[in-house]
Amino acid sequence: MGSDPERSARPRILVVDDEETIRHVLVNVLEENDCETRAAGSAEEALSMLSGFVPSVALIDIVLPGKNGLDFLSDIKRLSPDTEVIMMTSHASAESALRAIKEGAYTYLRKPFEDLDEIWITAQRALEKRALTEKNRILLREQEERNLSLSSHVAFPAGSPAAADSRSYRELLEFFMDMVTKELRVDSACLMLVDEPTGTLKVAAFRGLATGDPGSVSVELGDGISGSVAMSGEPFLAPGARRKKGPRRAASVHPSESFFPSPIALCVAIRTDRRTLGVFSLGGRKTGRPFDDGDVVHLSALGSQLAVAIEGARRADQLQRAYESLKSAQDQLVFSERIKAIGQMAGGVAHDFNNALAAILARAQIIREDLDRDAPDPAKTRADLDTIIKTALKGAQIIRRIQDYTRIRKDAPQAPVDINLAIKDAIEISRPKWKQESEARGKRIEVQAALSQVPMVTGIVHELTQVVENLIFNAVEAMPDGGRISVATRRDGETVVVEVSDNGIGMDEATRKRLFEPFFTTKEYGQGLGTSIVYGIIQRHRGTIVARSQPGHGTTFTITLPPYVPRPRSDRDTSEASSAPDRRVRVLFVDDEAGVREAYGDALRLRGHQVVTAAHGEEAVSLFEKGGFDLVLTDLSMGAMSGFEVAKRVKAINARVPVVLLTGWAIGQEDHRVSDARIAAVLIKPCPLEDLCSAVQEALRLPVRA
Repeated sequence: MGSDPERSARPRILVVDDEETIRHVLVNVLEENDCETRAAGSAEEALSMLSGFVPSVALIDIVLPGKNGLDFLSDIKRLSPDTEVIMMTSHASAESALRAIKEGAYTYLRKPFEDLDEIWITAQRALEKRALTEKNRILLREQEERNLSLSSHVAFPAGSPAAADSRSYRELLEFFMDMVTKELRVDSACLMLVDEPTGTLKVAAFRGLATGDPGSVSVELGDGISGSVAMSGEPFLAPGARRKKGPRRAASVHPSESFFPSPIALCVAIRTDRRTLGVFSLGGRKTGRPFDDGDVVHLSALGSQLAVAIEGARRADQLQRAYESLKSAQDQLVFSERIKAIGQMAGGVAHDFNNALAAILARAQIIREDLDRDAPDPAKTRADLDTIIKTALKGAQIIRRIQDYTRIRKDAPQAPVDINLAIKDAIEISRPKWKQESEARGKRIEVQAALSQVPMVTGIVHELTQVVENLIFNAVEAMPDGGRISVATRRDGETVVVEVSDNGIGMDEATRKRLFEPFFTTKEYGQGLGTSIVYGIIQRHRGTIVARSQPGHGTTFTITLPPYVPRPRSDRDTSEASSAPDRRVRVLFVDDEAGVREAYGDALRLRGHQVVTAAHGEEAVSLFEKGGFDLVLTDLSMGAMSGFEVAKRVKAINARVPVVLLTGWAIGQEDHRVSDARIAAVLIKPCPLEDLCSAVQEALRLPVRA
């Protein structure tokens, strides 16, 4: 069962876990990456699938009902040796996971999964390892085919290295030596090959030699019997042997052949049709019967076949070394490109963040100096504080931009957006760029909006505004002498289409193909993030974006977006939510950053809430067990106990208390971990305090999820 003739072009992955939710999460992640998956709740169920589904990779939980994961690992390696196995384990069973690796597993994943991207990255690496194994098998198969083709003179016995799957170079030489000494019944024999760096004969295999260190033996070409046969290619048959034709040679013993225990009786060249690779040298037969012409022909035939087998083995070895060198170079190149990308990203982020921090620092110092005066200016202080708030939120947007181009954000936009209004905002926001800046350079750029009546789209308004804004910026850069930008909307069946066109310099096909790659830019000082960010936003909005362009004929970006489909909600829920007054409640706030605890805690207290803070999950659970809390607000990443685990422990104690997750990581509202932990809302840090307080009130109004 090592191969599957019906294998699909898509990678096949088997998921084995007794928890239905985990199976569902894993299958979704893998199918999103175009994998063909099968899922089973037990090892026994999975075994029944293997007859018709041979997986490239299997993800197996260690703890399973009935047959455990380690036993199933042995089964799958026996039935499908090429399948790479990834074990899944909780923190408590890490030792078992390490034991699984010793027994043939590729690696292991810890549960619960805090980063779903890690699942696909690990599976992808396992698929790459399996692909490398298959490539190596192809190389060995090529060597096998070469060996099998060598049948011009001698039919080798079944099971010989020339007909076997793949034997090592050393085994090949030893096999020939055994065959020669057995068939010709000699006690002493030596197989010598030409050492290309030195141009001398070196012992490669032997039987019954006098020296204790054959590896030190070296014979110059032309010296003695072995050297003469290697140089001329003509066989040597000792005097007294029965030879029908050809000259006899004197059996002169050369000093270089003192390693041979008796005079050489027969020596033939190991050669191809192009060159000599070495020689066979034999002592006398055990029976005393001399060699004859038939022995010369037989040994010469063996020598010819061995020469071709040696060259085939050497070529396969060269291919393997070349492949390993290429793979090493490829890995180094990928690593270098990743380092380069990280450096470029760090440079861009550092530039933007330093600008934001410079503005925040300067404004904060101005406020402090103003407060030290006899008569502080409240209006000026308020304006400076507004600038600090806006700059801090801009810093948060920088992080979201990085998350956009790295495609790690998973939050699915759900709100209705008037795309025409978003376009109008984008045009106004970018006005300083396309109007004032261009006119200051003596150029004129006109922006025309042809906005049709289209339905609402599902999205996030400020992100869609950013898309149009970035495309307008790109268009301005593409029109150094001025020109016209047009933004239009239309309906195409069920989708909404947005087109942003310019009559600028355009781009060639090579540039257009790389347009959405992170860090690709044609600008001298650009970071290459603009169009990549646009692509990431549109992808998360489940839309598409394509560019059409020709040098000298401008560029058109066409975006398609799905229409907004409202979620069912009862009139009663809507009226209750809108009419219910804000509640003042007792909040347990958990965060391992003291500054965050103090700042957010003070903000909640200013809104009338009673706030108790905890520095880690264990402390929070201990406080919650004492009772009296109406809501829990917890950070996600806190070392030993994550926010998900805090939520689960809270719900186990009192399921009626809502939990709000606060995190600086990219995490989606649709994430199954959020649903499993019964979390009411997720907020991304840093968030405006009004958003924090609104989320608290909204969580208190939501129906309790038991």
